[in-house]
Amino acid sequence: MSWLAPALLFGTGLAAVPLIVHLVGRHRAVRVPFAALDFLLRANKTLARRLRFRQRLLLLLRTALVVALALMMAKPVWEVASGLPVLHLGKQSVVLIIDDTPSMRRVADQITLVVRAKQRARELLRTISASSEVAVLSVSDPSGPLALLSRDRRRAWAALERLQPGFSPATLAPALEQALRLLQEEAPVGGLVLVLSDLAAHGLPAALPAWPSSVALHPIDVAAGLPRGNRAVVELSAAPSGAPGRRSMRLSARVCNFARVPSRTPVFLLIDGRRLAQGELSLAAGGCAYQHFQHSFAQGGAHEVAVALAPDALTLDDVRYLRVEVAGEVRMLLVNGDPSPVRQRDELFYLQAALAADGGDRQRVVARAVRADDFDARQLAAFDAVALCNVRALAAAQLAALQRYVVGGGGLLIAVGDAVEAERYNAMFGALLPQPLRGVTSANAEAASELHLGALDAEHPLVASLAREPGGAGLGRVRVRRAFRLEPSTRGGQRAVLRYDDGSPALVEVQLGAGRVLLWTTTIDRDWTDLPIRPGFLPLMQQVARYLGRAPLAGAHRDVTVGMRSEVTPPPGTTELRLLIAPEGATRRWGGAALRGGRVIEVLADQPGFYRLSAVVGDEVRSLQNESFAANVDLAESQLAAGTLPARAARGGAAAGRARQQIELWHAVGLLALLLLLGESWLTRRG
Repeated sequence: MSWLAPALLFGTGLAAVPLIVHLVGRHRAVRVPFAALDFLLRANKTLARRLRFRQRLLLLLRTALVVALALMMAKPVWEVASGLPVLHLGKQSVVLIIDDTPSMRRVADQITLVVRAKQRARELLRTISASSEVAVLSVSDPSGPLALLSRDRRRAWAALERLQPGFSPATLAPALEQALRLLQEEAPVGGLVLVLSDLAAHGLPAALPAWPSSVALHPIDVAAGLPRGNRAVVELSAAPSGAPGRRSMRLSARVCNFARVPSRTPVFLLIDGRRLAQGELSLAAGGCAYQHFQHSFAQGGAHEVAVALAPDALTLDDVRYLRVEVAGEVRMLLVNGDPSPVRQRDELFYLQAALAADGGDRQRVVARAVRADDFDARQLAAFDAVALCNVRALAAAQLAALQRYVVGGGGLLIAVGDAVEAERYNAMFGALLPQPLRGVTSANAEAASELHLGALDAEHPLVASLAREPGGAGLGRVRVRRAFRLEPSTRGGQRAVLRYDDGSPALVEVQLGAGRVLLWTTTIDRDWTDLPIRPGFLPLMQQVARYLGRAPLAGAHRDVTVGMRSEVTPPPGTTELRLLIAPEGATRRWGGAALRGGRVIEVLADQPGFYRLSAVVGDEVRSLQNESFAANVDLAESQLAAGTLPARAARGGAAAGRARQQIELWHAVGLLALLLLLGESWLTRRG
């Protein structure tokens, strides 16, 4: 213990004053024997003892009160070791680097480590002299929040207030380099760099940048003395299950224990925001284990699945998110324009076989075939998509109903053949055709003149999964003997999903209202091409059906890491694009100029969770299931093991040492004096 004003301790000598007053005030009366009084005195001995006790207690309280007042004026303090460095009181240039990476979201004593780092930084600002220049940098963004040296302390305080922990991992090296640049440009004589961090090994540089001797470096570990253990859900996957139930899925979560001691934790399964199951895992020190859940989904389509642990100090990685596509049904109407009594020669023989094949965990396609003569446009509402296969012509009423169906959100596939005449089709279908038909090109007897399927639009969700397969799932070997050429169009909005090897379109898409139209420029059977007997025919046709029916496609859902951007293409006619981030409930909106010309919108995944996208088209709000995605944190921040960042002393100075923190005690002494005064007053009034 020490004293800020030790000279005032002489006041403790005044503690003798109450004793002197007590002794002086006490006097002895002359004794006169009197029998009656002697009897009374013997009877009141008990009362006399009580009076003496009260007087002595009053003496003690008054003496203690005087001593307490003297001690309070001397300002006693208690010194303890501090985590802050010793700073000289002269003018200097100081750069504060605050670690705001995800691991600093760890909670200790009911506050996060980032809050603790900001508290230490404020203590340092009070210690640094007013003539010193200060800059404040963050690890995640070394260009801010105060990337210049300033004597204005209000700017430094405001910069600390603005600083919040992020979700993306970052390393300390860029911030150190920025600090050196600041000091070399604005304080060439040198300075001091203070790093306030948990000093986790994953964020420290393997080696310091070239460090000038005029700059001192002092790391401050705000996690000193805290346990470094952590649990995290590091992986979450879904696969079809053999368990009872039509849409049974096996959901597997891999959980890791980054502590040096074994751990036991409950594991919770949440589907579409509801907790549906619970398990428990025993984790070895530094080990991992799997928790498996079996679940049967009541409905097909996209579902939001999350696996969560009991919260620990770092809750950021206790939850992992996954969008699961559960097989539902895509209803497709096939209109046969060239039926045949010979099954293998029927226009729909290969297409029906491809759509009826098992799609694994993908949406099942339920196809219904009708002859062109039996096509009833009133049945369109019962189907998600329609395929017109080599249909010669449709009645005006059928065409009008078909156009309303597509504009309202339906999907349409037009496949050509011998029954199709370019001029009649152009006049009949009009806007339903992505591009006008020009005429048929035919191969001669030489194989070299045959067309082959060529480039796929790898960015298009319909063929993205096929483009990733070797050889494009065998589509590059497809031979085409006859195909329609297309007229150039100034209409705009067309997109060639698949081309022939000479660059001409093979599969063209256009958006019409809320719906989609695909034009296949050769036959859907073997009359003009050998595609139906190639391996790529089955997945291509199933993808076409799902795409037109707006079912989730293979490869269409992108689960991203926080910090990445996801491209979203709003549907035509969108006046507003909306985003809801669950479970936090944050919202964003795009409209006006951001959506003009069918621009692609980049959505930044800046926090973990489910990113639900919707579009306002006319008076309707449409959920964009194929554009929605899940975002998870980078697991690099989950390992909290401490690393080493060596301190550096400036030239001519000693290595930065630890300061001692003074705990003020005079406030407690003042409270004690107040209590003594109240006690003395109470005893005096009773007497």
